[in-house]
Amino acid sequence: MPIKTKVKIVAIAKDEAAYFADWVFHHLYFGFDAIDIYLNRTSDNSKDVLEKITTHHPNVNFQYADWLDTCPDAVGKFLQYCVYAKAFAEEKAKSEYTHILFIDIDEMWTPQDFKSSIHDCLAKQPKHSSISFQWANLLGEEQQFASIPHSLRIIKSSTVKSIVSLSTDVEKIQLHLPEFVRNNNFQGCFLSDGSPFEHAAKNYQQLARGNQIELKPYFILHRMYRSEIEYISLLYRGRPSDNIPLKFNRGGYLRSARTMRELTFPHSPHNKYETDKQAFIRKLNLSREQRHAQAYVLKRAQKAISIIPSLIEQYESEIKNAFSGVNNKNVQRAISGAPIKKSPVSWLKGIKNTVKQG
Repeated sequence: MPIKTKVKIVAIAKDEAAYFADWVFHHLYFGFDAIDIYLNRTSDNSKDVLEKITTHHPNVNFQYADWLDTCPDAVGKFLQYCVYAKAFAEEKAKSEYTHILFIDIDEMWTPQDFKSSIHDCLAKQPKHSSISFQWANLLGEEQQFASIPHSLRIIKSSTVKSIVSLSTDVEKIQLHLPEFVRNNNFQGCFLSDGSPFEHAAKNYQQLARGNQIELKPYFILHRMYRSEIEYISLLYRGRPSDNIPLKFNRGGYLRSARTMRELTFPHSPHNKYETDKQAFIRKLNLSREQRHAQAYVLKRAQKAISIIPSLIEQYESEIKNAFSGVNNKNVQRAISGAPIKKSPVSWLKGIKNTVKQG
């Protein structure tokens, strides 16, 4: 008789309240049994949104990870590793779940047929220590705070996220694929179609020829760009203690690319997903909280733009790289040294309609 699988997702979030409802619904819809969210350095209304979600869904929980900020700086830099290692050890000791998946809020485990569950995926590979899912990077989107479209443009990546069997012994937690103890509990590392994980020559956690292999039946939809204004917002760090208030680890905003491909989900499953998602949000009565969360994102974008003039002389190349592909006129004016116009109120208009439309 097959072993019944139970899968928990663990995520760390900072100021991502605008995306919680969609993200939580998505993973519950596709069969994940529980979700733990660790909040860190949060200043938006994450608590308000998550309290409403957890009231209706007791298998979703959240807690704060700010205690890590009391550790020496050398430890704080490895926040994700610390939280993931803690979660893995706790879940392994409890033996309540069979598997654990560490992902971010901009990452969504997704089946190509848009109806299969995580348990369907696991049932096809009864023996494994890990199953890795390739990133499909979703290119820039026109609509702010958009739902997953029926048809989308993606770029395949060598980067993966991995679901890990809790019966396996881990030597070292890593963000994309742990290093395993090669004892009798080790059952091998695979991709979601059952093929062996072929490691890149210089990076154990990455796929060899990742951008060349066929997209597997299950993958991680990585929403790293979203709409242009959301991308601008994500570049702002927002902490007074940060030496540089902008993030320079992004390579610009992409709407298209030579290596992109179009992915279309089947109509019927996608329509059902959208109908069920709207019912999920209505039941939670989250419209007010989502409007506040989305307004926070848009106001943060204004802050990102307003800080450019004070940094452009020292960090010109980094700023131009991070904001490459961005057409926003105020961004272009700030980079060129021209005065920035007053914050466009139009950014905040239509949030109510966006929430209603999903």
